[in-house]
Amino acid sequence: MVVTPPTRSAESHLVWAEQHSGTTVTMAVLNMKSAYWTSNVGSWTRHARHILSFGMLRKRQPAEAPAPVGRSGTANPGPSAGSKPTPFALIAFLAFVALYGVLGMSLSNAPLQDLPNHLARAHVISDLLFNHGHQFGATFSVALSFNPYLIGDLILAVLDRYVGATAAASLWICVAVLLLPFSVVFALKKQGVSNTAALTGGILSFYVATSWFFIMGFMNYQLALASAIFSYGWFLKAKASGNLQSYCGYLLVVFFSYALHLSSLIFISALVGILLLIDLIRRRVSFIRAAVLMACPVLLLALHFGFVAYSAPGNWPTSWGTLLTKLQRIGSPVGRFSPALDLLLLALFLVFALFPLFPRLQRSLWAELAPLVACAAVFLGIFFALPSYTGNIYSVDVRALPYALLFLVFAGVAAADKFAAATRVQLVLATVFATLNLVYVAYNVLPQNHDLGRYRAIAAAVPAGAHVLPINTRPDISRYRPFVHAGSFATVESGAITPYLFAADKDSAMAYFGYHSRDSGPDEYWDFNHSPAGKAAGYGDHARVWHGIQQTYQYLLITVPWDRDRIPIPYTVVTSNEVAALLKVTKQ
Repeated sequence: MVVTPPTRSAESHLVWAEQHSGTTVTMAVLNMKSAYWTSNVGSWTRHARHILSFGMLRKRQPAEAPAPVGRSGTANPGPSAGSKPTPFALIAFLAFVALYGVLGMSLSNAPLQDLPNHLARAHVISDLLFNHGHQFGATFSVALSFNPYLIGDLILAVLDRYVGATAAASLWICVAVLLLPFSVVFALKKQGVSNTAALTGGILSFYVATSWFFIMGFMNYQLALASAIFSYGWFLKAKASGNLQSYCGYLLVVFFSYALHLSSLIFISALVGILLLIDLIRRRVSFIRAAVLMACPVLLLALHFGFVAYSAPGNWPTSWGTLLTKLQRIGSPVGRFSPALDLLLLALFLVFALFPLFPRLQRSLWAELAPLVACAAVFLGIFFALPSYTGNIYSVDVRALPYALLFLVFAGVAAADKFAAATRVQLVLATVFATLNLVYVAYNVLPQNHDLGRYRAIAAAVPAGAHVLPINTRPDISRYRPFVHAGSFATVESGAITPYLFAADKDSAMAYFGYHSRDSGPDEYWDFNHSPAGKAAGYGDHARVWHGIQQTYQYLLITVPWDRDRIPIPYTVVTSNEVAALLKVTKQ
């Protein structure tokens, strides 16, 4: 006879088993013991995985809100986030990646204002690290202490070592242009918009990728901007999923952004702070998870200002300017080659990005877009709060404005994504606009790239190790000055020494790199054509400055044409072409 135990808990089964005997009963007890321990071990394993995967910080998601209602009164959620992009959207995005990539690779002579200077510094660092300073060790030094900017210089130094300065310039420009659109697509996908809408935002962002910061040669800033947008995407992923892998991805990208440019860490902190504050007010995130997500940028800021921060050399007073000057500078990030055309392009960009917000939208949609609009407003507020100049750093405030532009794009794209027709229209407008921007940039930059190639041919004629003073006589193209740092190519092409490389004694961001003793001379921005060198640079009288130049430098590398009467020291022309000339200074 088989004895069946009464229905009880597992513990009661064990007590009951002690009161019965027989093989059948014994086997039943063993089976119950096995089931008891298997159940508990499985529970403990799941609990351990829950803790290790950051899941203990997960917050129960609220019930899904009803789809927004269109103006017709019917549900109109727009394309789903997981839908495939339209063929036109994908083809258009990839076409612009190819076209802007070709433009970047074509700029092998680095016709972006500061970039020749950065290339020359990377060329020197490459020699100091890989050749033990065989060529430049007597003039320069490098100390690999951690510092924002260092990672960019190290990447450039490695490229210089293995592919040469020309290919390094092309690759660096290409990556700086293309990384931002990919980061925008990634972030928009994490926002939950459709693939077509995300690609539309990526196409619009080519405008920001070729902004004034691009023509200035601020490649570290441009790369850090793209990395900060990737950080935003990883932040959204970590906040939504709560798993450890997403949080680690977020942490790594934030650190990489900081290693490229300090400003990105400051702006990421502001961005994460405002988004978490809104979510806490709306009770969409737990306080514990908000604290964990906010800890990453805040701790990095504390470490930087506690252990890495440096004093800023320079004699520029800290200045915020007036409200009027702030309003005048609000378009600075997109002011490039022509004030009238720059203003027209900015107006078109804002209209094409934001037109989906203009019709009457439901309150639920505005509530969804409020965090994005709030982020844009916060970055605009940061622009007004930051100084315009401090120490030797200029245009401090305008570095917040590209973030404001991008979050306006995020809001406009998210609004369009709720209405299929708006998404299609915005995609077409974005395609037209990206084409206009590409033509505008190429038309102004490619001729300067050609001329800089001719300049480099003259720079290559400078004897190795010679001390040469570059002089720029070319007029500015609105805010674009491609030849201001062109003299740095004398260091790249022939190993000559110029006095204008960014280094620790004048630029605190380059604290890891410096001259042993920098040659004296006029400021690189002195107006050779219209002012005496001494007066323009604040170096005293004209004759004394030129006497110092004659004693210090063996060569002058000057752009063509120049006024011979403005060089009051004897010299001979070594070689020249239609762009530049190399003059040998006659010593007395």
